[in-house]
Amino acid sequence: GLTHKILVGLDYRELNCEVQMSKELMEENLKTPVEYFSIPYGHYNRRIIDKVREAGYKAVFTSNPRDNDGFKLGRIAVRGSWNFSHFKAVINYGLSFQERIDILARDLSKRLLGIRHYNVLRERILAPKK
Repeated sequence: GLTHKILVGLDYRELNCEVQMSKELMEENLKTPVEYFSIPYGHYNRRIIDKVREAGYKAVFTSNPRDNDGFKLGRIAVRGSWNFSHFKAVINYGLSFQERIDILARDLSKRLLGIRHYNVLRERILAPKK
């Protein structure tokens, strides 16, 4: 997105700006087509997917590893604590049971708290200690 805002809840004008304007500005500055969109923070709904498709992207990356319908492509967060062997194992065999449980817990937290409250809590937890 243009300003990396959470897209869920934006009005039509703001959503259009975040999705369409970011594509236009990148293409203008990079002098190459921009064909893929990565959803900020991974929060999306049908309206956002439709807007991304309407803007002319070939595919959209989400934070749901289970997404893989040809347009929505799920991604996983690669952790800094992973060594190469673990990364290779995830590529070949998928996430461990514990990692899948962590994703389910995160997704449940998002649903229970709502996206905005979840992100406030996440940012506080991840903030550098003073």
